[in-house]
Order: sequence, then structure tokens, then C-alpha cells
Amino acid sequence: MTIPELYVSGKSIPEIARLERTNRSRVRMILLAAGVKLRTRAEGVRLSPLLGVAARGKTRQPFSRRWRSRISMARRKWAAKHAKGTSTKSSGYVEITRGPNKGRSVHAVKMEQHIERRLRKNEIVHHRGRRSDNRLTQLELMTRSEHARLHALERTHERDRAGRFKKGTN
Repeated sequence: MTIPELYVSGKSIPEIARLERTNRSRVRMILLAAGVKLRTRAEGVRLSPLLGVAARGKTRQPFSRRWRSRISMARRKWAAKHAKGTSTKSSGYVEITRGPNKGRSVHAVKMEQHIERRLRKNEIVHHRGRRSDNRLTQLELMTRSEHARLHALERTHERDRAGRFKKGTN
């Protein structure tokens, strides 16, 4: 049988592609070139024994508790083997993605280890260079006001004589 004859007899495009050992788009092109009117998706579902009336009302058996726990254990095992433990955010900062410091910035955790205490609410860790460079030589502990002052001074170089910001700098 030819491809158009197979389609008209009720076979689906995926079934014909498997029979003819070709891809679906080629089958579709041959059918269109032969002038065969393609079925709508609803018509195809009704004709398919797997998707139409035969499958109505049938539900998949739920996973058992043991099965779910095994899936969960396998996912945790895979994550432990493949997870890097950090990710670089769009802002350029590196964040910890695993363990007790999950969700915190690497530079803050490193500074806390260096000073042997947690950062206070009014303290901030400033990067002297790139935000992804978390060596202690590139980090500086500052109060929030000192940090704001530092960045305000940097911005003064981007102002015109009248003290207004230059276009395209902020």
C-alpha cells in the first residue's frame, strides 16, 4: 500500500512513519502533495485505540510508598553526586546551593569564617574587584553607611559640572 492509501485506511502519521521507516514530516509532505485532506487532532484521537474511547476512564495505578521513597532516594543520590554546590547569579555574585548555608552568598560566608562570627545587621561585605572573586584579599568588611558612601563617591565621577548624572551612567 502507498502512504496515502495507508492514511485513508485509518493509520496515523506516526504509525505510517514507523512502517515506512521515515520521519513524520516526510509522511505529512507526501500526503499533502497527494492532495489528501489531513485529519484534525480530535479525529486522530478518536481513531487511535490508545488515545480514544479505549483509554477513557482508565487511570494509572498510584505509586506505592516504597516506590516513592526509592525514587526520592535515587534523586538525592544523583544530586549529591552531580551538584556543584554553588551557582553564579545574574548579578555576578556566587551563591551556595547546598548545605547549612544554602541560599547565602559565598563572600558573606567566607568573611564570617574569617572573623569567626556572623555578620551584624549593619555590616556588609564589599568586593574590591569582580563579584565572583571571593578571595579574602578581595573582600572588605564595612558598615552599610560606609559602603553607601563608597559607592556614592564612585558615582561623583560620573556627574557633570552642575552635579547632575551624565547620560547613560545610571
